[in-house]
Amino acid sequence: MEADAYDAATLAEHALDKGVSSPAEVLQALRGLGPVKGAAGDVTVTGQGLLRSVFLLQVSGGHLEEIAEPPAGVAQEVVSVERAPASQTVVTRPTADSQRPLPEAGTVRDEPLEAASSAPPPRAETHPMSLPLAQGVTAGAQTSAKVACLLPLTGPDQVYGKRALAGLRLAFDDAPDQLIVRDTGGDPATAADWLARLQDNAEVVAVVGPLRSTEAEVAAPMAEQQHLPLLLLSQREGLGGRYVLQAAMTRTQQIRLLVHYAVAELKLRRFGIVYPNDGYGSTFAETFRKEAANQGASVVGTHPYPPGTTSFASAVVDVRGWQRAGLDAVFIPDAAPTATLLAADVRSEVPSVVLLGTESWNDAKSLADAGSAIDGAIFADAFFADSQRPSTREFVERFQQRFAQAPTVFEAQAFDAGMALRQVIARGGASRERVVAELAAPGTFEGAGELRAAPRGLERSVSLLRFHDGKVEEVSPGTTEG
Repeated sequence: MEADAYDAATLAEHALDKGVSSPAEVLQALRGLGPVKGAAGDVTVTGQGLLRSVFLLQVSGGHLEEIAEPPAGVAQEVVSVERAPASQTVVTRPTADSQRPLPEAGTVRDEPLEAASSAPPPRAETHPMSLPLAQGVTAGAQTSAKVACLLPLTGPDQVYGKRALAGLRLAFDDAPDQLIVRDTGGDPATAADWLARLQDNAEVVAVVGPLRSTEAEVAAPMAEQQHLPLLLLSQREGLGGRYVLQAAMTRTQQIRLLVHYAVAELKLRRFGIVYPNDGYGSTFAETFRKEAANQGASVVGTHPYPPGTTSFASAVVDVRGWQRAGLDAVFIPDAAPTATLLAADVRSEVPSVVLLGTESWNDAKSLADAGSAIDGAIFADAFFADSQRPSTREFVERFQQRFAQAPTVFEAQAFDAGMALRQVIARGGASRERVVAELAAPGTFEGAGELRAAPRGLERSVSLLRFHDGKVEEVSPGTTEG
């Protein structure tokens, strides 16, 4: 009841802030507010009166749990909340993130990027510490150590947060009480608040997340300062430290592998770059240029275009001109629907050119629509569901049995972070320092993909993919440690 009264007062304050002076103006102002965040949830004034958000709860394992409603096609998941005395219960309903929502796997992922580094060495053998999915973890093992996650389970990115949560749920399928779930709503301040609270929970030995770069930029330095192991699911680079480890593929990793394959295996030396003139395209273009130079190749020309462009005549003219400089391949860092249209136009004018793309090309529908016009196109991604790697096949089978749908890169990367931590805990990682030491030990954690210890922390394996004869195939499940 206290929460209801508080929310009613909050609505009145919002209305008065608009300078109303009569009951009719108050009512009009209230109806124009939209959803208002209150102590007990969202409150909206409609033509029929007040509409309040309602929570669906259940009791499980001695804990009160909120059942989060997933969007269509996404498995329903339960959001656990720690029980606290009523006077101490904190309810967070973060405001919507103003950023563009995280895209589907296979479309542009709106994250910042830093510079690339050197070419990868030959792929290393898996170390003895590598464990198949079901090994190294004792079902129901008694331990007080817990893993927390910070994910956007509400707000504009909730579909991706719930996918990541599904991967973590699978990793902790036989030990759900070891996983503590916290909803950030995609809000950096909320992520910081939850991290501070988790720091005070002695049972929490590690945290997985966040997904967004803006959240990661806030959470990473806090975790490092507090000596709380944090496995990032964001693509944001440059945040790592002793306690902050990268569990997701970075853009530098995929470009390093792509250029290495083009130069070392395909013997290509001269590249062109056609890219959207936005943050995503520009950072990828600069990273590719630097990585090509690092590996002894050159960029003979670049052509930026406005985002949303559908006619590429001027770009094709430039590509034809680059032929005189010995052009071997064209790199197009854009979302698949646009990139494949552009690639088909380029290939029609320069049939011999090799087409290179980013993880955003991993979109079956767009590739199929382009068909033979872009046959042989090469790109990289952090997860390939049709990989022949045994641990990947086991993960896909288990996920489909559990959730009746195919996993994406979001589920895969979260699963691997969760499994790595479960294996560390099973080997005695009951403290934060022990967890960090175990994660830094030489070796590989196998799951949906691979996580391995590297000089800069954890590093995820990257799959090199090719579109050929109407389907995507894996060229090599390479690693990229420089």
